[in-house]
Amino acid sequence: MAVAIEFLNMIIPVAEIEKKYPGGWEKCREDTGCDLPGSPSWSDGDLLRIGTMDEMTLQLMGDAWVSMGFKGFTGRGDKRRWKNFCQFGSTGPAFCDWLSFDNENGTVSLVKTPIESSLPLEKKFPALGQYRLQGNQASSFDKCFELVLPNFRLSKEDLDHPLLGAARDVPGVYFFVMCSGECRYKIYAGKTKSIRRRLNEYSSEFQVHAPNDYKLRFFQEFILKHGPQTTFDLYFQKSDIDSYTKMETAVIREYRPFINLPSHAVSEERNVMKEAFADFSMRIFERRLTKHA
Repeated sequence: MAVAIEFLNMIIPVAEIEKKYPGGWEKCREDTGCDLPGSPSWSDGDLLRIGTMDEMTLQLMGDAWVSMGFKGFTGRGDKRRWKNFCQFGSTGPAFCDWLSFDNENGTVSLVKTPIESSLPLEKKFPALGQYRLQGNQASSFDKCFELVLPNFRLSKEDLDHPLLGAARDVPGVYFFVMCSGECRYKIYAGKTKSIRRRLNEYSSEFQVHAPNDYKLRFFQEFILKHGPQTTFDLYFQKSDIDSYTKMETAVIREYRPFINLPSHAVSEERNVMKEAFADFSMRIFERRLTKHA
């Protein structure tokens, strides 16, 4: 993918916009009109190009983006580089490691590392990167945890998977890992006396008294809507019954999986929950009060 350049240009990576722009990429698209015909702004999904024919306007645009937390030209001497956005004329960018310039076609494209090119989900959800299992942490994880169920879908069929083997009915800590491209992500860790029993609970129908058991199912469904090729693996570390609680605490503290971390609902989300619970309660009241004795 690439974006065409003309006259004076300001280029911002969409991933940076998603992280820093108030309202994220969707609000930025609306504000810049980059989807509208005849707009001086356009995007290829990786980069946003904003154009002008006036140098003062270009400078003011840069100042406006800096005020939102974006960093422009930084560093000194041979370390000077464009960081979160880049400005240049029709001759192409300079001091910008993340842009590739095609002089023949008059376009620029985002330079991607091998890891970045395999991150379709992080393109949509940039904050997902902080949950990546990588480096020394990944090495430590692989030494401690055993893969017991690859590519699971939280279904009853998984309960008798032969790879569960001896892990089925022993205490320990289980760890759900999401795989997208070449990357693994830390999703959820928990303790259990029987991984088979715990999987049965996760794959059962929704239980009103234990809604959190369904959270993992909801997460899996949510991710698969956005990344159908995403897979989920189940890992397990055996323990004894006296220490598996301490092990769970230590694992969560060390790896900080996504679902284990506290999530603070905003007012709109609380209202959705309130309305759903109100509707649920009203239906029960009506059924019980209209039922014949």
